[in-house]
Amino acid sequence: MSKSKEKREKRETKESKKKTCREKLVEDNIVRRISNFIRQTPILNQIIGYYYVIIHGIIATFGILVLLFSNNIIHLACLLIVIILDSFCIVVLHDCPLTMLEQKYLKTSAVSTRFEALHKSNVVFECNHEYESQLELLINVWSFCAIKMFAIILLRTNVAPVLNANLELSNIPKLYLV
Repeated sequence: MSKSKEKREKRETKESKKKTCREKLVEDNIVRRISNFIRQTPILNQIIGYYYVIIHGIIATFGILVLLFSNNIIHLACLLIVIILDSFCIVVLHDCPLTMLEQKYLKTSAVSTRFEALHKSNVVFECNHEYESQLELLINVWSFCAIKMFAIILLRTNVAPVLNANLELSNIPKLYLV
């Protein structure tokens, strides 16, 4: 039995030496060194952070443009779905995912900057949690989008002819002054 134990121990030491050699090869790899160097530079964090700021701005801008200038119900419904998904993420994560990534890479975010600007303007929320103000904003945008969709549906059904702006003048009674 002692011989089999010795053989097993020799095998285990050889395997452990092989693992350390493999690990050294992985750590000393030129690609690994370049990757570690790039990850440690602070400029890369700023580039990634500004990338998330730009993505956040594009999504918000296109959402606002669709909300203000589109009368297509399908486009507005897609916008409602995006708002609902973002609201769900805020409820679950207590923050917008893009805001979290901005905070991670830039140590600040557009939401925190807006929050500080509102505090300087003496506009103060009852609670200091940023996610509550984000959720409030999304609820207001969702409400505006839903009201616009309902108004478009109402105007397209011809249920409300009073709201129709193309009234014929012949149907309006004329007043004659003597």
